[in-house]
Amino acid sequence: MLNGDRVVVSKFAYGLFLPLRDHAEFSWGHPNVGDVVIIKSPVDGVDIIKRVIGIGGDFIEMRADRVYRNGEPLPATDVGPCASGSGSLQADCRVYSSKIGEHDFHISTAHISPDPFPTRVPEGSVYVLGDHRDHSADSRVFGPVPVDRVKGRAWNALFSWGPGGIRTDRIAHGVAH
Repeated sequence: MLNGDRVVVSKFAYGLFLPLRDHAEFSWGHPNVGDVVIIKSPVDGVDIIKRVIGIGGDFIEMRADRVYRNGEPLPATDVGPCASGSGSLQADCRVYSSKIGEHDFHISTAHISPDPFPTRVPEGSVYVLGDHRDHSADSRVFGPVPVDRVKGRAWNALFSWGPGGIRTDRIAHGVAH
């Protein structure tokens, strides 16, 4: 995902989330590890998009900017430098290919974020991280998120607006799940 992407969201994937509410009224499912979800930020109530890295019972830790889930490191294969316009302000920003479950995706980082304390994800909660790790307010900032704050699963980027106008290569671009 890039800043400026407008995303189609499956709002009924996990429950019924009514407007002007901070939590779902009814829940009938829960996100899976690797899902890209929209959550109501516990910090400021703004809708944000993040990737589920851990679910209830999982033990999440980061060492040297590498994510470990239940003691196993997520793969991180260096793909190359971050593209200009990716939003990174650091010259040493790198893109890494990673995988969690059956979900392949890319992350970007310049390894400037401090590693958070290890945490066990409480039942009924998820641990979320942004794919642009250096500039992401995620569970490293606000902790695990109750599942009833998950508004839906990101499905597809409808279009994208960036520097210079509409990014035509992002029209109907799938969200990595």
